[in-house]
Amino acid sequence: MKNIFALLSASTLLFQVLIVEIGLAQTAPPPPQSELEQSQIYQDRGSGKSEEGDYQGAIADFDRAIQIFPLDPNTFYRRGLTKFKLKDKQGAINDMTTATELVRRDKYSNDNQRLLKLIEQWKANLAADKK
Repeated sequence: MKNIFALLSASTLLFQVLIVEIGLAQTAPPPPQSELEQSQIYQDRGSGKSEEGDYQGAIADFDRAIQIFPLDPNTFYRRGLTKFKLKDKQGAINDMTTATELVRRDKYSNDNQRLLKLIEQWKANLAADKK
């Protein structure tokens, strides 16, 4: 009986080694990310680039985030702020307007209400700068 268990243990070990050696062992694929999660990765990266002064790189990341998930007002808001830093006032206004429209579609979200207040403050400051 001992020999049978020894043979089974050796066979199991050999089988495991063969699976690894010939590439049959596979790791589990990563869980799929939602579009919003994928977009958030680019949004966060864009914010970091904007803070570092890489405004063009930030815009590219925000553009990618918008391609993935075009319904997040935060991305338009952040891209608008970055465009403003690049002196693209009309582009900034367009993004802030889009962010406002997206917020108003989901007017019951507390986060969106805070964002709407930030956008309105930004627009007021922009109007004051024009005077």
